[in-house]
Amino acid sequence: MNRIMFALLCVWLMPANGWASVVFPMDSDALIARAKLDQQEQVAGYDEVTNVLRRIVVDVDGNKVTRRIQALWFYPDTSSVEEYGTESIYFDDVSESVRVHTAATLSPDGTVSQFDPANAQYGDSDQYNTFSNGRVLYLALPGMQANGYTVLDYEITSDLKLTETPFADHIRAESLFPLRQFELIVRAPTVTLNWDNSHPAVYCESLAHETRCSGQDIPALQFDSTTYWRDKLRGVSFAVNLDWSELAAHALTLYQNAFTEQSEVESLYQRLVDGIDSKAQRIEALFRFVAEDIRYVSLSTEGHTHTPHTNDSVIRNRYGDCKDKTALLQALLALEGVEATPVLVSTNRTDPDRLVLPSLNYFNHIVLCLAYQGQRYCLDPTDSTVHWQSTSNWIQGKVALPLTSTTKPEQIPAEKHRWTMDILSELVFTEAGGLHEVQTRTYSDAFAAYMREQLRGSDTDEQQQMLVRQYQQVVADTDNVSAMALAGTQREDDYRQLQVRTEANYSAFATTDNHLRYTEDDAWLVDDLQSSYLDNEYDAVTLDGVRYRSRYNVDVTAHWRVMSPAPTVELVHRFGSFKRVSKILNDGRLSIETILEIPHQTIGLTEQDEFNQLLDRFLALQTIRIEAPFSADSANP
Repeated sequence: MNRIMFALLCVWLMPANGWASVVFPMDSDALIARAKLDQQEQVAGYDEVTNVLRRIVVDVDGNKVTRRIQALWFYPDTSSVEEYGTESIYFDDVSESVRVHTAATLSPDGTVSQFDPANAQYGDSDQYNTFSNGRVLYLALPGMQANGYTVLDYEITSDLKLTETPFADHIRAESLFPLRQFELIVRAPTVTLNWDNSHPAVYCESLAHETRCSGQDIPALQFDSTTYWRDKLRGVSFAVNLDWSELAAHALTLYQNAFTEQSEVESLYQRLVDGIDSKAQRIEALFRFVAEDIRYVSLSTEGHTHTPHTNDSVIRNRYGDCKDKTALLQALLALEGVEATPVLVSTNRTDPDRLVLPSLNYFNHIVLCLAYQGQRYCLDPTDSTVHWQSTSNWIQGKVALPLTSTTKPEQIPAEKHRWTMDILSELVFTEAGGLHEVQTRTYSDAFAAYMREQLRGSDTDEQQQMLVRQYQQVVADTDNVSAMALAGTQREDDYRQLQVRTEANYSAFATTDNHLRYTEDDAWLVDDLQSSYLDNEYDAVTLDGVRYRSRYNVDVTAHWRVMSPAPTVELVHRFGSFKRVSKILNDGRLSIETILEIPHQTIGLTEQDEFNQLLDRFLALQTIRIEAPFSADSANP
């Protein structure tokens, strides 16, 4: 049962028939009796959603692992019933089977309503970039009422031969809600397990081949929206007695299956690099082929949870999952003379120190890292939006494990400025006192990839409409605007950048026979700053890093004379910097350049106010101000 989900998902559901890996013996009422006892003892119930009992028994017997999970929940009101009224059981359809012993509700008057197995529904859990064939069993429990209980008792049996990973498990002892009673028993008569307890409210003791843990009145997990909650989630971890290097060697042995059949790789390589002289461009061509021409298909089926298919089969099928695409890219790069290392990634973790015991279960993705001209690059061939020298946004700063002989968990390096944007605004004041604006926005690296992803799948007209809406939301809500993507959306483009051009006309607003006083917010800068304020309650914030450069070239010669440039403004702080410089161009236009830099960094809770005050200062400085006296001798009298 999983209540540590942070978004409600709309999924396609499938009926229960055809799912042989799930059975409903409904053969136990012991947990219902415990719910009735709690109901008698807690006449007034609880003030909030409460996990009354979480009991887990894990039996490890060779390659067979059985987990018995029992849970009692109390719901104080109709809103909590509405939000959490459907139980969810997550399992792997290839390596695991499920037995549901009890699924029921207990109403305030003591009525027990049992779940009808015919009403079971199934959906896919997130299968993109994952080492499992994830499924979700949804149980919409009948008879749920405010001040009532849900009762769930189920068993998941895993076959470690099919998961291809040594045994490891993390039993969480906290969630979004308070837990009254936590009980855990782990039995492993045939294998030696290491264990670690990270929760101070849980007590554990080990006997011969058995560990028992318990805890009472465990508070709810507290975190912020910026928190990667798996970095904080505490509990009891178990794993077989391996170190990280041994675990990496095991994963690498499985990974080598891809290279056992690759007779077609060399001819593919020759075709892809034919006529390309630059080594960097050849690497990009190889990466671009695997990222775009090898279709992503989740293939974590039996025998292939961590073992990739052969490179020849991937070439013939033109599809594969993350490990298939990574292995093929590695084979192609080897022919280019580029050595690369496969690296496992945990896309939902950022703190390597929280991986307390060696386990492959932390990781759900794999990429390829290499050195080129003194720089280290990590290539994600499942991401077709990026250039090979740009790290995919969603793996930056995430926990990783290189498959090398001397390895340990680390982080994929994060770029100093992940969101890099350059804007050139050409403003021309018209004879009628209006304004014509041509604006070119250039997004770079990860930001270019992000924008490319937003535009993907849309035709030219749809892209233009999307970009017009974006301009209207950020700059000005005017109908007299056009927009188009200039470069960076097609395969032959430089994928390190994406350009967007907008053109807008504003009707007369300036008095053409008097002094010009005009102010304008640097809209894209304002939009970024206003979204950057911090309000965390529990955790430090890691900023992605921003570099914003805007240039305004302003032509006022329709009725006014050329102005003198404004004084240079520069504010440098340990969190970031702001600089503005003005000058008169050779053609008589005024140029105003602004550079904002807030590098990748971590802001502690006690530093939030100081950081927000700095944003206030930046916002106060950002306004563009133009003053020009009327000139009867202007270029267009």
